[in-house]
Amino acid sequence: MCERFTLDTEVDELVEQFRIDKVLSYRKREDMTPVNTVFAIVSKDRERLLDEFRWGLMPFWASDAICADGDSIGEKPVYDRMIRKQRCVIPCSGFFGKSKEAESKAKVREEPCFTKEEGKAFGLAGLYEVWVSPSGEEFRACTMLTYPDRRDSSGNRMPVVLRESDVEKWLDPSFNDKDRVQSLMTPVNLDQFVPQMRKVPVH
Repeated sequence: MCERFTLDTEVDELVEQFRIDKVLSYRKREDMTPVNTVFAIVSKDRERLLDEFRWGLMPFWASDAICADGDSIGEKPVYDRMIRKQRCVIPCSGFFGKSKEAESKAKVREEPCFTKEEGKAFGLAGLYEVWVSPSGEEFRACTMLTYPDRRDSSGNRMPVVLRESDVEKWLDPSFNDKDRVQSLMTPVNLDQFVPQMRKVPVH
């Protein structure tokens, strides 16, 4: 699965590209990792908001849901409400794939980071949940949708990269037919990306 990505795009570029109405929280990060803060775009009250979320749902049926299988999510009732009404776009500058050093015990290793040739950000498909504490405090968390890596028969998975033309539908609350939503989730075409080997810390 995808467990690391980067976001080094200036906020004004994201606002223009994804037509964001309000920025509630944002900072560039070179190393986005699970159970830490990531940034996601959601639609609320007819506005498009950019806010921070914990990467990893904490549902009652699992200890942490970092990623969800896009190819089978429609068959899982626990995700039914989220796939219909609680979709988000996770902006991304590059995501990391599986390297030959994945089992290495080294503290730093090289991994391929897939980026757009022109350096433009793109949107990953996600789902989110918001819990409200008894004191009224909101706790936001999200999960990333993935599909099997078509180049790899070992079960490795890649994030669902939304086509630019589909971001609008993905964030549209009225677009809530589950089959039509799932039709937007397709395996990533890595031919559209440039792999760059980068040294990353092992967590």
